[in-house]
Amino acid sequence: MVHSKPAIFKTMLHSKPVTFKTMEHSKPATFKAMVHSKTVTFKIMVHSKPVSFTIMVHSKPVTIKTTAHSKPVTCKTTVHSKTLTFKTTIHSYF
Repeated sequence: MVHSKPAIFKTMLHSKPVTFKTMEHSKPATFKAMVHSKTVTFKIMVHSKPVSFTIMVHSKPVTIKTTAHSKPVTCKTTVHSKTLTFKTTIHSYF
């Protein structure tokens, strides 16, 4: 959800599709990518502006970096569990 509520991104590491789900203006968005490249880039639209998510798959920390409203956000987690959860805030500086 937006407006200072956390968004949760989930992925399965060792399955071919990776799905990121979040709520944006009460509408679900789904992001899919392939896991076995070193860098995976996810792009979404926030207020009609493109937002880029970049994660490193085969390093121990996974980092998602993006800018929305000119504010950078970095989310980190570890890779070697089957399910990863990324938490961030959408409108508290996301």
